[in-house]
Amino acid sequence: MSFRGYKYTFRLNASHSLNKNAGISDAHFHTFEIIIYINKQIDDFVSYVTVENKVYEYLNQFSGKFLNQTPPFDKIEPIVENIGRVFYEKIEQQLVDSHFALWKLEISETPSRIYSISEALDENNIRNSLRGQKLHKMLQNVEENSPKNAPPKQEIKQNNHFINDNNKSKKIIDIEEIVLQNNQIQEKKKLPLQKIFFAFTFIILGATALMAYLKNSGCYPLGYDIYGQLFKSNMLYESIKSGNFYPLFDSLWYNGTEPFKYIAPLPYYVVASLQFLANGNLINSYFLLIGVSFAVGAFGWLLFGIKHNRILLGTFLGFVWFFLPNNASAVFMEGSFSIIVLNCILPYLIYFIWNFVSYKKIKSTCFKSSTHRCSDGKKRK
Repeated sequence: MSFRGYKYTFRLNASHSLNKNAGISDAHFHTFEIIIYINKQIDDFVSYVTVENKVYEYLNQFSGKFLNQTPPFDKIEPIVENIGRVFYEKIEQQLVDSHFALWKLEISETPSRIYSISEALDENNIRNSLRGQKLHKMLQNVEENSPKNAPPKQEIKQNNHFINDNNKSKKIIDIEEIVLQNNQIQEKKKLPLQKIFFAFTFIILGATALMAYLKNSGCYPLGYDIYGQLFKSNMLYESIKSGNFYPLFDSLWYNGTEPFKYIAPLPYYVVASLQFLANGNLINSYFLLIGVSFAVGAFGWLLFGIKHNRILLGTFLGFVWFFLPNNASAVFMEGSFSIIVLNCILPYLIYFIWNFVSYKKIKSTCFKSSTHRCSDGKKRK
């Protein structure tokens, strides 16, 4: 059975002696590790600190004690199995008053040996569980909607019996499977691909319209460093065409100074690649860079919209992102390729870090190091 709830870990220092009647084992200490799995039974707010305090209060009566002389282990041998069973019953009773159900308890003397108790499928336990309440409601709905010529309704008693029938265990499991299937269907609801396609198309159209406007205005390329940036990207383009994929110098660039000495070359490789797509036209590669950076940055925010079923909001944030003052300044005032490329990658970095923090997906941090190389500097030496 699947479990959704909270896991608590407690530690208890106590001593015991095994086979005390035979006198085989001397008293010795253990740090018992007790792990409980619980879930909430009501939708109202319940403080989890209350749960911790109740369990701590119960376990503290055994802390530092010799269990063989502490009830109830003065009458039953305090082996880990007996300790686990007693703790399970008592903690389960403590949690009922706080509207929590105990699904499982694990106890160990050493990390290599763990004794586990779970009675989640027992009749008396399932009626106190949240899932048991759902099953109970489903049974009532099924019985209320059953035909008149159907067999008489089975009596349902929450206080004494969950289902009064010879095959109740089988029916509980069958209906529980239906609940699980319904939950899985609801959790796996996916956005219609049509919405995602329209958002994708809208972003592409926006990028195309932006490129067309800038080109037809006749005012661009614009920026105090843009032509130096275009010179280096064109130099890299011509060098790649001749077979040299990493030119170390150019006689026209500050009398032979290394062109990529102070700024990482990744953004220039991006622009040089776009120049290949533009059939060698340097100015068109600039407009392609603007359109691509707009679209790629917007797609990053669209990921958030897809994740939270807010496609319209994600698309809106994608459009706004490009025109934020700092981002627009990098494009239209500075003309810095490195910052332009970084700004279109940054939404993905934010998304993957957020995904890691929220869902502990370590693979989501794989893009973290990739952004450093394209942001070494804003100024050209």
